[in-house]
Amino acid sequence: MENPYHYRDKRTEGIASDIASIIEPYHFYETTGILLSPISTICQLYSMVKSRSPLLDKAESFLMMPGIFNFF
Repeated sequence: MENPYHYRDKRTEGIASDIASIIEPYHFYETTGILLSPISTICQLYSMVKSRSPLLDKAESFLMMPGIFNFF
């Protein structure tokens, strides 16, 4: 539906702190096993939620880059 973004794209600036205000970072780590970081996939997705990306309504699922490489 669109080209991928670089994981350090500017659209995720400040998103990790937004997520930390919703879920405690320790609980996030306890649940996912990863630290809350601006380069995390959750920050990419939440930036789409905050910007009300129309892609979220159009897509049924998404394929992460390692899955795309495996597909090809």
